[in-house]
Amino acid sequence: MCSKVMLPGDMLKAYRSRNAIEDAFRDLKHGIDIRPIRCRDDDSVKGRVLIAYLALTCLYLSKYLAPELSPLTAETFVSDLISFSLTEEISEGRVNRRIYSNFNSTIRAVMEGFNRIPDMIRANIEARNADT
Repeated sequence: MCSKVMLPGDMLKAYRSRNAIEDAFRDLKHGIDIRPIRCRDDDSVKGRVLIAYLALTCLYLSKYLAPELSPLTAETFVSDLISFSLTEEISEGRVNRRIYSNFNSTIRAVMEGFNRIPDMIRANIEARNADT
């Protein structure tokens, strides 16, 4: 219920933003598994919340960089990531070979999304230089 007079489009926008907040809390509770916090002192609780916040930030950054991941719930996303492993064969301080295990479509989308970051930064810099 709202006491503010709004146009239908503004109402829909407000509803969707509220829903996004509820989704973020659901992701924290279930996907990132913030509950229960079994810490006793304030610093431990703050650390646990910070780690959960960083995990949620990584989740949403991944969804931003790879829009095809948007429909995934945090639970699905975490279960896809948890089985992934990367082994590097190193000799003389150099990586000779990388071995990927349980490489699935979610991992591929995340890696491709993060590989686009340099191009996005370059495009942003070029756009700023063009404006000046």
